Amino acid sequence: MLNRNEKILLRADGNSTIGLGHVYRLLALADILKDDFEIVFAISSPDEYLKSVIKNYVHSIIELPSVQYKLPALKKTKDEIPFDLISYLNGNEIVVTDGYWFGEQYQKAVKATGAKLVCIDDLAENHFFADAVINHAPGIKAEQYKGEPYTKYYLGLDYALLRKDFFKPLAANRKAQSVFISMGGSDQYDILEKVSAAALSSSLFTEINLLIASSFPQEVVARLNNSTTNANIIIHQNLSASALVQLMDSCESAIVSASTLLLECYNRGMICFAGYYTANQKSIYNGFVSENKAIGLGDLNIF
Repeated sequence: MLNRNEKILLRADGNSTIGLGHVYRLLALADILKDDFEIVFAISSPDEYLKSVIKNYVHSIIELPSVQYKLPALKKTKDEIPFDLISYLNGNEIVVTDGYWFGEQYQKAVKATGAKLVCIDDLAENHFFADAVINHAPGIKAEQYKGEPYTKYYLGLDYALLRKDFFKPLAANRKAQSVFISMGGSDQYDILEKVSAAALSSSLFTEINLLIASSFPQEVVARLNNSTTNANIIIHQNLSASALVQLMDSCESAIVSASTLLLECYNRGMICFAGYYTANQKSIYNGFVSENKAIGLGDLNIF
């Protein structure tokens, strides 16, 4: 059992290449545990805005050296980053990783310190040496995973990792024909621009709300800002969890990538249109579409 004296070290990265979903899932976990345990977040080279967000949920931050990540589409199954926590573990911690680059060698290195290990995962590609694996995609089965005999699996929407604000009572101020659009913390393929242009030209929506992150490249932000000459488009950036919930509750529909964003929108009672643009989003996408919890848009790379 956990106790109040135990330290939980959360390890994830977020930037314009890999997005911010891994970070926000761990912040949801921190939100649940921070009143009872010492929570430390280890992250490589966070920007100032992301660092300020993390500080709201944890007791301290470890800033690690920069990691050069590939685009998700270019990642190979065996690609992983070197173990970077040896100086911060004494074996009494619980380490929680979220990201596809904390592979088998990284997991073994955590376990070798004596620490407990929990992996947040929605790919089910590697062999897992973790004590526990959490995957909140609907429809996922333990049989899809390879792991050690001691590894336990916590699967499905009952284990959704969302910040507390997303479980507040629903507001009653939805605007008809309003839509919330976001592709998460990265937009390497300019999908947000294409989707927002399609929403605008469809005449289905009288108000289009675009969410962008601090990690977006400046040239993308500039192009999106140019699009706001149309009065129907409103751009939102760097919203707190409570502000994001307020925005979602004002919109009737959502067009989002099949990521944590989809779980957030679904939990706020929106009509959800979802697509995917990386392999790791297919699990959540397939689960939501097959269970009629979202309307599928397919591969957004060919939108």
